Amino acid sequence: MMKFDASRHLSIIPARGGSKRVPGKNSKLLVDKPLLAWTIDTVLKSQYAGQVIVSTDDQKIAQIAREYGAQIPFIREESLASDNATTSDVVIDCVERYEAAKGVCIETITLLQPTSPFRTTQTIAAAVEKFIEGNGETVVSLAPSPVPLEWMATLDSNDVVRETSFGEDQSDSSLYYYTGLIYVFSRQTLRDCNDLYTEQVHGLVTNCQVECIDIDTPEDWALAEVVAQGLRSK
Repeated sequence: MMKFDASRHLSIIPARGGSKRVPGKNSKLLVDKPLLAWTIDTVLKSQYAGQVIVSTDDQKIAQIAREYGAQIPFIREESLASDNATTSDVVIDCVERYEAAKGVCIETITLLQPTSPFRTTQTIAAAVEKFIEGNGETVVSLAPSPVPLEWMATLDSNDVVRETSFGEDQSDSSLYYYTGLIYVFSRQTLRDCNDLYTEQVHGLVTNCQVECIDIDTPEDWALAEVVAQGLRSK
């Protein structure tokens, strides 16, 4: 089993300034603090936080990150803040620049999207511990599919419902979707695969629907506000 070294672990929060469906969402107030701050606050409370850094192209977001305790070792290049930039591109750039600036060799990385503000420290711990137990194979967060495949249908060109047909092995209720809550992977994987994923990927299942809320649309934001207000009132 591999060991966890906090001094060689990065918790990366990617937060670009551009957002089309919810403009400025990463710096927008979700009840009493910016959306980005929800993720920073949670990861800083985790025993597996390591070095918490925010990768952003936006000075306002950078200032928020600093105010809430995250590091901003550099500002992301504009080319890596476009719609065409991949998550892997952003992470590789972030790790390489951090290593060069700090003179340290990173071993492990956690990726935390700020659009999932309700993840818990328990989920972070479970993901990192599963990664350690798996000797460095990538861990991703999953949640049970809200509907089974047999409930699915299609529409033809005349809007007539057509039932879909699946084999017995495909209609299993044990279906999951990627939540984007958390990814844990090694520096070696980035170096060898130029990607976040090992050949075999382990899934961490999260059953809490609140935790799996991912803010991408105005409707998502409205739902998140209701949830956040409820959490604050407790």
